[in-house]
Amino acid sequence: MTDEEKRAALSAKIAARIQEDEKWGRLDFMWAQVFTWLAILASFFSAILAAAEAMPKLALAFLAAVPGTVIVIEKSFSFARRARWHWEMMAGLDQLLNALSYEGATIQEISKKLGEFRRDMETRFPGFSVEGVSDDPAKPK
Repeated sequence: MTDEEKRAALSAKIAARIQEDEKWGRLDFMWAQVFTWLAILASFFSAILAAAEAMPKLALAFLAAVPGTVIVIEKSFSFARRARWHWEMMAGLDQLLNALSYEGATIQEISKKLGEFRRDMETRFPGFSVEGVSDDPAKPK
């Protein structure tokens, strides 16, 4: 493989990862917004409907439970934090791609930096939160 072919392959690899992170960042951001607005609207309408006594109590109880449920879902899946992580990943990858394409960085430098960057980012990925889900008693921080 020639140096130009290696450069093109590394550029394509970075560009493909940028596209993946853009897709997942958008999706996570969309879910964060959906859950935020769902909590706000459910809270608002349950208060209005309770005051107006315009809904059966059981249905109103389900509507009133939506904000708390949404908060637990968002806290567990961390959609907003995941979206932010994907955008940070995109920015770092874009920086590496620019260095490879326009700043004269060597293939070896960028390949090494790419591996280091991805390892660092993987340690910071906001995974599924199970904080508070334990048989052990709470411990002060």
